[in-house]
Amino acid sequence: MKVEHEKSPRISAKNDRVDVVNKISIVHDELRQSYRTREFILRYPREPIFATADEIKLLQVVNNFVTNAVKFSPITEPVVINISENSDQVVISVQDKGIGIPDQLKPLIFERQVGTGRIGLKGEKSLGLGLSISKNLVHLMNGKIWFESIEGQGSSFYFSLPKA
Repeated sequence: MKVEHEKSPRISAKNDRVDVVNKISIVHDELRQSYRTREFILRYPREPIFATADEIKLLQVVNNFVTNAVKFSPITEPVVINISENSDQVVISVQDKGIGIPDQLKPLIFERQVGTGRIGLKGEKSLGLGLSISKNLVHLMNGKIWFESIEGQGSSFYFSLPKA
């Protein structure tokens, strides 16, 4: 993760037409196999939905959002992945009912702050770089990234990409 953080400002994206539902469905199936005691829900309005994206970078962002949701929410709570679209954007989100983000950390959440990571519910360590890397990757794909969070209630992380 630290190496990726250092390289991320210098990388470029190969933006192609990507079937977001298909790619994230594969990730969803892998998550269900890897975390057999946790529920993962995938919601989408129709299949397929195409975005202009770098497939690998798109999956890195989804993976980072899901990893954080798993790290910071109880195993009894589902992690929900949503795919939606409007006239010109595809929106992907990951929602959890975990510990949420304290107000004082919200302005820093996407910043390059080594060492600002929080300890996960099972003691997992964090460098605090994943969301900064995700922000860079989303911007390379001409997208937007944001979040909503209430401490003690959970978080929703979003990113949007241009429709193909």
